[in-house]
This record gives sequence, C-alpha cells and structure tokens, in this order.
Amino acid sequence: MFSQDPINSQEHYSWFYNSKNDPLVTLLVLEEGKQPFGFAQLTFQQPREVASWGFYVSPDARAGSGFKLGRVVLRHAFFELCAHKVFGEVLESNEASIKLHKKLGFVFEGELRQHRLVAGAFRSVKCFGLLSTEYSELSQEELE
Repeated sequence: MFSQDPINSQEHYSWFYNSKNDPLVTLLVLEEGKQPFGFAQLTFQQPREVASWGFYVSPDARAGSGFKLGRVVLRHAFFELCAHKVFGEVLESNEASIKLHKKLGFVFEGELRQHRLVAGAFRSVKCFGLLSTEYSELSQEELE
C-alpha cells in the first residue's frame, strides 16, 4: 500500500494469486450499482485476532465513498471475521487518510519515524488502531 512504483501485470497477477490463497488475507472489492468504487485488504496476524488494513478508493468515486468503504470493511472485519483490532499505517503527509481514520473512530497510537522509503526519501508513518469494543460502541451510537 505504500509503493509508488508502477506495477506490471505479472506483478499484479503474482500478488493476487498469493493473496487470495493466503488464509490470513481477505480481499474486498466494493461496488455501488454494480460499479466497483474501492478495494480493501485485511491481513491478519497469527492468531487471527489483529488485522492490518489498507484500501483504495477510485479517484472518480463520489464524495463520501472512502467513509462508506471504511464502514463496510470494518463491519465485515469485526462482525464477520471476529477481529479484536484493526490497525492502519498512514504516511505522515496523507492528510485525507489521517482524517478518514479519525472519522471512522480509529485512535492515534504513535508514529514510526522515517519508517518507509517512498519516492527516494524516508517518510514517517502514523499508526492508528480500532478495537472491536470501540467499534461496537461507535456502531451503537450511530443506531441511537
């Protein structure tokens, strides 16, 4: 999810084949009106309790699609896959993703300084986490 390099079709195929056959990985394509608008990946640690996540939203998706994707993926992670925690890592310069994590209820857990090499420079990564109990509380608040 941090790569900025072009990916050729063989690399895509290898990644997809390996990911779909990994029992710790869940791949999701989200659609609206039979048109895909986003992709998400949940990768569990062993045992299957804590998952990292990453996602993309189509550049031409409607406003609010990132939040919609996040809510659907988190509901799936916590209620279908029984995750205890979902965590995300965000490049420090990605303000839109930082804002989205906060809006979805994630808690800022810290920063990994100069942690990822992106476009020839080391970038810091902000870490966010959301526990199943926090998600349940957030979901309950939304129902009231």
